[in-house]
Amino acid sequence: RVLFRSDRQGFWVKRDIFHLRGVRGQMVVGFGVKGLGAATSFLFTWLLARAAGPVGVGTFGTSLTTVQMCVILSLLGLDAILVRSVSVNLSLDRTGQARSAAVHAIRTGTAAGLVLTTAIVLFHDQIATDVIGSAAVATSLMVLSLAIPIMEIGRAHV
Repeated sequence: RVLFRSDRQGFWVKRDIFHLRGVRGQMVVGFGVKGLGAATSFLFTWLLARAAGPVGVGTFGTSLTTVQMCVILSLLGLDAILVRSVSVNLSLDRTGQARSAAVHAIRTGTAAGLVLTTAIVLFHDQIATDVIGSAAVATSLMVLSLAIPIMEIGRAHV
């Protein structure tokens, strides 16, 4: 859609109202990604409920929440520090330092994520019964724990 308006000298200038460049485009893409994620999550939960029932949904939800907490723990706040240090270094045109900060944060987070994944894979029965309080969670916790390094790298890269 195009709007014609007058500029200061009285000339009519063509102005594009609904362009998707800059912040507007980022908002539309962000909203679309969030909407797609919510729809996918709802569909997956619905399919899981149909296949496994309420116990399966609860088991999966508990395991997924535990894994997400492990991802946050593996980053130890490095994602926030990474955004600050990289943005400051890039604004001062120090790309080498920005790159080294990003690599250091990703390596540290990945190492912590691998340690947590290994611990969960080795001790998933004990974690499920002693910490969570349900032996039914053990298998799904072990399988989902394999995604901890992947989720951590995804968060650190964003």
